[in-house]
Amino acid sequence: IDLNIGTIMVASIAIGAGIDYTIHYISRYKNELKRKSKIEAMKTTLTGTGRAIVFNSVSVAAGVFVLGFSEIQMMAVFGKLIGSVMLLSVIYTLTLLPILLNSIKLKEEGKK
Repeated sequence: IDLNIGTIMVASIAIGAGIDYTIHYISRYKNELKRKSKIEAMKTTLTGTGRAIVFNSVSVAAGVFVLGFSEIQMMAVFGKLIGSVMLLSVIYTLTLLPILLNSIKLKEEGKK
């Protein structure tokens, strides 16, 4: 992939989207962890916030994938890359992040 203004925009948006989903998930998980066990907090977070993250990423990705049909090549590539990154970001947030959270000890756990 050539490094140009389009790929730089994709990289910055990809990082921003990935961080947003991760922060949203961790925030809810830490809140649930104050009242529930690790497993119960994870289930509640996944069914509540996880669903919202999926709906958001699918709707944003669908909107951005439309740019893939643009006659302007840079916009078409931008749309395809951002749409793909949005979907990958939600997959990583909902699969790898729970594994990482399960393997580390958060400050909230020590308060129980």
